[in-house]
Amino acid sequence: AKIPTNVKSVFFSSDFSEESKKDLIRILKICKSLNARLTVFHAAASIYKWAYDESAPDVLTYRKNIDQMTEWIQRSSKTSRVKCEVVVKTETKSIFEQAL
Repeated sequence: AKIPTNVKSVFFSSDFSEESKKDLIRILKICKSLNARLTVFHAAASIYKWAYDESAPDVLTYRKNIDQMTEWIQRSSKTSRVKCEVVVKTETKSIFEQAL
């Protein structure tokens, strides 16, 4: 597919899985070729949103994974010379409402 050359900003919604890294690498290449900014959006998993105990092992593991992925995205975008913002929402709204 042909990509318009007048794109200045790209929005990428990610589940922050290992598989999404491949997609992000492709998106970074596209953004670089267009000189476009990138916003990476992640809506927190229900395990995080509905946890009553912030120190629960599942919540701590989830947070660690989110932090690691955020750092990886920031390093990758810096290496690619693409301006990037990572947005992680932890609200209990639907994913569609959070993206707006």
